[in-house]
Amino acid sequence: EIMVGSYEGDPIHPKHTPGLRAFLKNFYYKTQFNVISFDIEFSGPGFEDPNKHTNEGAQWDEITKKAMNKMVKGSKVYINNVRVIGPDGRVRHIYDDLTWIQN
Repeated sequence: EIMVGSYEGDPIHPKHTPGLRAFLKNFYYKTQFNVISFDIEFSGPGFEDPNKHTNEGAQWDEITKKAMNKMVKGSKVYINNVRVIGPDGRVRHIYDDLTWIQN
């Protein structure tokens, strides 16, 4: 599962967190994965055209931060194509995605 920050429940505004986390939920033991990269797209109000970007690492990069600062009521954020590395050193794709609509 992927999540923003450490909040479990309804997504919070991504500006209030440092980046993305990935882990196995409801597993025998909690396993943390390190995020290598993910695709993030901003669209709707505040964006003339959809703004898609590959963010390297778990922390929001400068391009992502600039797009977040353009968000207004009704803006959408969509995260998918998350690549992680597990404790065993294997790279995996997480086929979960996250979507926010700015209130």
